[in-house]
Amino acid sequence: MANYNDLLGGGGIVCIDENHGAVSAPSNRYFIAVQNTAAAGTFTVKGVGLFEYVDIDAASADDVVKYINPDTGLAFADEAEANGVAAGYFEVITGEKTVTLEIGAGQTVYGKFTEVDATDTNAALLYIGGHR
Repeated sequence: MANYNDLLGGGGIVCIDENHGAVSAPSNRYFIAVQNTAAAGTFTVKGVGLFEYVDIDAASADDVVKYINPDTGLAFADEAEANGVAAGYFEVITGEKTVTLEIGAGQTVYGKFTEVDATDTNAALLYIGGHR
């Protein structure tokens, strides 16, 4: 996994493609934008405040605990707590799970990303900003 702490002390741009593997933001920063520079495709990310559509009622015991229960604001304790909860968008616990994003050619997705991976034959510009 590449880490750009030594190369980029402040803001900046990192170019990645599918050959780089997962790229981590500098330890005191986030990637604040992912701009797809290739054909539409899939990227995986980790970060803060990410939501993912999931059928939480059917999720495994290992996966359920990686999401925030919107009724309590805390992580689901176990599968039993998720029983009967409708599918929807659930917040992912920071750093616990990668989230898959489909990004169209030329599109930019904004957020607080700590790690980005270009899969398939994708390429992207990652914009560094924001302090952790």
